[in-house]
Amino acid sequence: MPANRNPQTVAVCAAGLLSLLIPATASAQAWVPPKGEGSVSVTYVNDYVKNHVSAAGVKSSASGAIRTNITIASFEYGLTDRFALNVDVAHVASKFLGKDAHGPLDIGNQYHPTFQDARVEPRKNALKNPLVVKDFG
Repeated sequence: MPANRNPQTVAVCAAGLLSLLIPATASAQAWVPPKGEGSVSVTYVNDYVKNHVSAAGVKSSASGAIRTNITIASFEYGLTDRFALNVDVAHVASKFLGKDAHGPLDIGNQYHPTFQDARVEPRKNALKNPLVVKDFG
């Protein structure tokens, strides 16, 4: 025998589910460091790719592997108490490890370093006394 469902409970559950499915407009504040303070962070990634996937979705390791070293440097500095500047730059060095070269840079088993993906981001805190809630879980 089916249980009786309260229409109000069903409506609240449906509204809750619908709110998860529809994206909301975000209106967040930029969190900036105090004037004269900043931070530097460096991230390193060592990537090894053995298998390649064709446009048809076929996986193959016959063409050779690729070794990539990526270093990302990030800088943040508070120009004023309400305005900060972020700068990120990535340095990528890759080499092809195989017999069947895809192009002239793949010959010689050498790394080919370059800077790429540089980003400069100014941030301004629009509110004078913002409220910050952080989940440390």
